[in-house]
Amino acid sequence: MESAPQHNLLYAVTQDRHFRHFSQTIALSAVRLRVEQAHSYHQMLKALLANSHQLYVIDGAFDEFPAVQALCQAHATRIGSSVLYLVDEAQEALFASEDADVFIRERFTYRDIERCLRNARRQRSLAEALSYRIHYEQLVGELLTMFIRMDAHEVDGKIRQALERVGEFAGVEHASLWLCSGGHGRMQCTHEWSSRRMEQQSQWTRDVPADDFPWLSSQLREKKLVVVEDIALLPDTAERERRYVSALGSHAFAAVALEQTGMTVGCLAIISAGARRSWGANVDELLRTMAPLFVTAFARRNAEHARKKSEIRFRSVVESLNDGLVLLDRFGCIEYVNDRFTQLTGYSRSEASEKRLFSLLVPERETSLSKAASYDRLSRLRGAGVQHIHVRRKDGSRRWMSLAMSPYRPGGGSSYGAVALLTDITDQLELEAQLHQSQKMEAVGRLAGGVAHDFNNFLTAVLGYSGLLLHRLPPESPHRHELFQIRKASEQAGALVHQLLTFSRKQIMTPRVFSLNTVVEETSRMLRRLIGEDISLQIELDPLLANTRADAGQMQQILINLVINARDAMPDGGELGIRTANVVQSVQASCEPQPLPAGSYVMLEVTDNGHGMNADVKARLFEPFFTTKEPGRGTGLGLSTVYGIVESSRGHIVVQSEPGEGTTFRVYLSAVEAEADLVVQRTFGREELREGSETVLLVEDEGSVRSLLVEVLRSSGYAVLEAEDGQKAVEL
Repeated sequence: MESAPQHNLLYAVTQDRHFRHFSQTIALSAVRLRVEQAHSYHQMLKALLANSHQLYVIDGAFDEFPAVQALCQAHATRIGSSVLYLVDEAQEALFASEDADVFIRERFTYRDIERCLRNARRQRSLAEALSYRIHYEQLVGELLTMFIRMDAHEVDGKIRQALERVGEFAGVEHASLWLCSGGHGRMQCTHEWSSRRMEQQSQWTRDVPADDFPWLSSQLREKKLVVVEDIALLPDTAERERRYVSALGSHAFAAVALEQTGMTVGCLAIISAGARRSWGANVDELLRTMAPLFVTAFARRNAEHARKKSEIRFRSVVESLNDGLVLLDRFGCIEYVNDRFTQLTGYSRSEASEKRLFSLLVPERETSLSKAASYDRLSRLRGAGVQHIHVRRKDGSRRWMSLAMSPYRPGGGSSYGAVALLTDITDQLELEAQLHQSQKMEAVGRLAGGVAHDFNNFLTAVLGYSGLLLHRLPPESPHRHELFQIRKASEQAGALVHQLLTFSRKQIMTPRVFSLNTVVEETSRMLRRLIGEDISLQIELDPLLANTRADAGQMQQILINLVINARDAMPDGGELGIRTANVVQSVQASCEPQPLPAGSYVMLEVTDNGHGMNADVKARLFEPFFTTKEPGRGTGLGLSTVYGIVESSRGHIVVQSEPGEGTTFRVYLSAVEAEADLVVQRTFGREELREGSETVLLVEDEGSVRSLLVEVLRSSGYAVLEAEDGQKAVEL
C-alpha cells in the first residue's frame, strides 16, 4: 500500500516553548507533517526563496515579526504557498483589515492545520495551472510569431528552434519531426532537437522504413494520439517500437500525426529519458496544438524548396542558352542578363544593370531603337521579327548580332516588360559574304571561260595567218614590221586569254612534286627585269623547304602576278621581298580573306612596303576585273588569277595590309614528303613542221582555225581530209 505524502511546515518562532507546544498540537493530526523552526529573519527569507514548504507559520512572539510579516505578504502569491499567523488576543486586531489566516495561539488545533494544508494544496494547484496556461499561451504565440515572420532561408533553423522550445516546455530530452516519403514506405527524421543527455544517441535516428514501426504507423494513420508512459506496457505488436525506444535509453514517448489535406504526412514525437513517466492531460493539448503549427511551417518549407528548385531549373536553362538573354522593364532598362550576354558584350551584370539596352550596345541608334522597347509598343512586340544590330562591345570592338524581343508581364502584373535574345551572327554573315563572293566569282569564271575559249580560237587564226605571211615574205619586205605588230598584239591577247582560262579553272593543270625554291630561282632573273632598278628585291629561301604537289607553271604565274602587283604599289620605288618557309599550323588561324586550317604547309611570301590597302579594297581584292590602277594599266585579273590557281591547287592565300604600311601575300600549299620529280625549265621557240606526203584527217569545229591548219598542212605536202565534226569525219 502506497504511503501518504509528507507535508513540510516551517514555524517561525523565537521561543522554543511555543515551538514545542505547536509540535505537540499537530502531532494529533492524521496528516504526515514535518516541522522545521526558523529562528531568524534570514532563515525565513532563505526558505521562502527556495519555496521548500507547503505551509509557513509565523508566530506573533517572533522577535522580527513585522519584517517577516511583510516578507511573507510580498512572496505569498508568487510562491503559491499558505501563510498563517499565531498571535495572542492583543495582536489579533492588527490583522482586522487584512485577508490573512490568523489564529489565537491558545485556541489553535490540529484541525486548523489540516484545513490550511487543504487550502495550500488547492492554492498551489491553481497557481501551477495558471502558470502552465500562461506559459503555454506564450509558447503558442511565440511559435506562431516565429513561423509567420521567418524568412524563407530561416525555415529549417526556426523549426529546430521550435522543437527545442516544445521539448523544454514538455520537460523531455528529445523532440523530432518525421515525414513520410514514398507513400508510407519510409519515415525520415527531417528535424530534431536533443538535450545533451540524448544528443549522441539520437544521431543515428535519421531514415528508417515505416514498416519497422508497424504498430506506431497504424496508430498515426488512424490519426490517434500515441502516449506511452512505459514501453513495458506496449502490446506485443509493438516489439520493434519497444526495442527502438529502449536503445535510446528511454521508456516513455508520445507522438501525434501531422495531417495535411486529410492525409497523414508524418508525426511529431517527444521522448523522455530514464524510467517511466506519467505524461498528464496537458501532453494531449500540447502535441495536438503544436502539430498544425509544424505542418504550416513544413508547407512554407516545401514551398520554398519548390521555389528554389524552380529557380535553379530556370537559371540552369537560362545560363545554358547559347544566346544572350536580357530582361527589360517597361522603360527598356536591363533587369537581368545571363552569362552568355556578359561573354558576348564584355559587360558584367553590375555594369549592365539598370542601363538602357540600346544606349549600352548601340549608342548611335539608341533613340530609334529605344522606341521598340517603349511601354506603348511592348505589348505588340511578338511577331515583330528579328533585327540586326552592330553591337559595340565593352572593349570597343564591333560584332553583328541579331535581336529578337517579346513582351512579358513581370510577376503576372498589368505592366509590360520585354525579353530580348542576342545572337552573335558575325561569323554567319562573314560566311554568307564568302558564299556570295564565291558564287559571284564562279559566275564570272564561267563567263570568262566561255569567252576565252572562243576568243582563243580567233587568236589562233590571227597568229597562224600572220605567221604564214611572215614565213612567205622576204626579209627585206617593208610589210614585215606591220605583221610583227599584229603578232605582238595577238600574243598579248593570248596572255590575257591564258589568265582568263586559269581564273575559270579551264586551263589544263599538270601537277608534279617540286620545290617552291626552284620556282623562285628559275623566275628570279625575269622578275628583276619586271620590277626595274628603283625597287630592291630581297629573296630568302628556306634550304630545308619541303616539297609540294601542284602545277609548277601556274606557281610561276602566281609569283609573277604577285610581284607585278607589288611593283605597281611602289611607283616611287621601294623594297620587295620573296620568302619561302615551312609552316606547321596546330590550330585553325583566323586570317583574311578566309581562315587557315590546321596542317603542314610550304609558304610562299611576297612583301612590299608600298601604299597598302584599306578594308574596302581588301574586301574586293580578288574580284575579277576589279582594279585600283589607272585606266589602261591593269586588267583586274592578276590577283583573281592568283586566287583561282591557289583554289585549284587546294591551297590557301592570306593577305595582310594596312594603308601606308605595305602589303604581304602568303600562299600556303600542302607539304608532301615525296621527292621532287620536276625541275622547272622554260623552253622558248618552236619546232618547224616537217614536210611529207601522207594523208591527214583534220577535225575542227571552228572554221577559221580549220582553214589555217589545212593551209599549213597542204603547204608542207600533206593531203588533207577536213571535217567540222565527228560524224562527218566518220563519213569520210
